[in-house]
Amino acid sequence: MEPVIRRYGGIASRAELLAAGWTPTDLWLADKYGDLDRIRRGWYASSDLPDDARAAWAAGGPLACVSALLHHGMLPPDDDDAALGLHIAIAADAHRIRRGPDEARAATLVVPHWSTADRCSGSRLAVSPSVALRQARGCTRAVRARVRSLPRAAQPVVHHEPRMRGLSSCSVTVARR
Repeated sequence: MEPVIRRYGGIASRAELLAAGWTPTDLWLADKYGDLDRIRRGWYASSDLPDDARAAWAAGGPLACVSALLHHGMLPPDDDDAALGLHIAIAADAHRIRRGPDEARAATLVVPHWSTADRCSGSRLAVSPSVALRQARGCTRAVRARVRSLPRAAQPVVHHEPRMRGLSSCSVTVARR
């Protein structure tokens, strides 16, 4: 199943795995015996999925705002980044942020950015760099201060960015096994 999940950018839904030819029994057995990494109900991750993207999807969506800028390598890591929280993109019509039983996730501040368009702007891992920068410029004072350290030359053009390659967090396509 790992190659199929990787074709979906490292994160695949149950429906996508079923469409790729796996049966519900295959998925259940793979999950039960540890051959499948379920990050939340109905969503599975490849073994090489970055920890930040894994945590974001466990909470409900792709990385957003300052978390996405860090993921894209546009901001250098800082010791105080954990205090800013995990910023995720949530569809505007979503019901809630998911909280898992994992203590590490429960201790992490999750900051939702409610926008279906933003959620669909990048890949399944993170919103696009320009959307992340726009979100960060309108976020908390601490996040705005962190983004001010971003060199102007490294900042993406916000107006006319082409859609990123790879699957959007909103796209559903069928891949065959």
